[in-house]
Amino acid sequence: MKIEEKKDAVILYMEGRLDSDNSDRIGGEIEKELKECGFNGAEKALYIDASGLSYISSAGLRVLLNLQKTHEIKLNIVNVTDEVMDILTVTGFTGLMNVRKPLKEVDISGLTPIGRGMTADVYRLDDERVIKIYNDKPINTDAFIEREKQVSKTIFTHDIPTAIPFDVVKAAGRKGVIYETINANMLYAFIVMNPQRWDEMIEKEVSLLKKIHHTEFAQGELPKLKDTILKDTEASVSEYVSKEAWKRFEESIHNIPDRMTMIHGDYHPGNIMADDKGELILIDVGDATTGHPVLELGGMIQPTTLFDGILTKRQVMEEFFAIKDLTPEIEKKNLEFYAFTEKYWRASLSCYVQSRDEAELSRIEEELKTYAFIIYIFKTSVAPRGDRDQASKMIRLLTEEYLKRAGSIDGLNSWWKDW
Repeated sequence: MKIEEKKDAVILYMEGRLDSDNSDRIGGEIEKELKECGFNGAEKALYIDASGLSYISSAGLRVLLNLQKTHEIKLNIVNVTDEVMDILTVTGFTGLMNVRKPLKEVDISGLTPIGRGMTADVYRLDDERVIKIYNDKPINTDAFIEREKQVSKTIFTHDIPTAIPFDVVKAAGRKGVIYETINANMLYAFIVMNPQRWDEMIEKEVSLLKKIHHTEFAQGELPKLKDTILKDTEASVSEYVSKEAWKRFEESIHNIPDRMTMIHGDYHPGNIMADDKGELILIDVGDATTGHPVLELGGMIQPTTLFDGILTKRQVMEEFFAIKDLTPEIEKKNLEFYAFTEKYWRASLSCYVQSRDEAELSRIEEELKTYAFIIYIFKTSVAPRGDRDQASKMIRLLTEEYLKRAGSIDGLNSWWKDW
């Protein structure tokens, strides 16, 4: 039996038969391998690659059940042959565990991308389906892709409008997810093409945002954002600041009140689609979590607003967004986009808190910057960057600015209203 360790998963490759003749031995070997690699089900997923498994008996099924029970996880059994799938289906294991046949190959040759992002390209397969093909960036692990599919389904069942995912597939040597076709444009493009509908669309996107922030999820349906932030920032933040500063950072995040309501995690007009009628559909929900809405609102503050008085807009482009070869044309285009997003953010904030008082909006925005620094520390820590020195400089700057404000988190309930 072969074992493979990845950043977010451990994969066990099974071959031959798993029955009463060898189940005790194989079960023992599996536990020995998992102990030696320090497997922790809270930190990594466990996959059984069954491509070489020709038969499994009731004794073998007990091995799988014990694995799931001992490590308090939901086991992933992938690349299952038709013969083994029949057994797992009849015994009800397809409902107990995540069971999947080998990924279907999809031919995308000759197709033109209809959308391009930092982590994936989107192609139209036919009138009903599109395929999102993930690139080879480190963030696009098997677990992340599967999670994005499952999260999309979970969110859809909570009556939040999002594209329905059908299946995980392979195309051009990469993994992808097939979604229903959405005949819509990005909200950003929709507003640019329909400027007379600005107020209407701001009200609609804030209405959707509030729906998200008032939709409760059961324990375990989505991860908690506070836990994710602490887990994913500890290595980077503690590397660049003192132990005392990290402790302050950790304690201040713990002070944020808990909520089991949804946070999209990257809510902006590029991740919201608008159809011809102006109805909105949420996309890129793979980072959805639960937590207090201030963490979402903080993340909606544009970097140019957040760094106002700290970095120039050009420095934001070069140092925060790490844009290389910043030509005058690129700088002009970005400045135009920043002007739009700053106006969009301020209008959204005004609609969200139901106030047009500029002084009050500025006060609330200043409070939200505290949470914005948390979110941008988190995003900078997990985003792949080629220049390690530049990333460390940015994390250091963000952390320093955050720690100047960290004490204000203790007073969150004194000003936050459930708007």
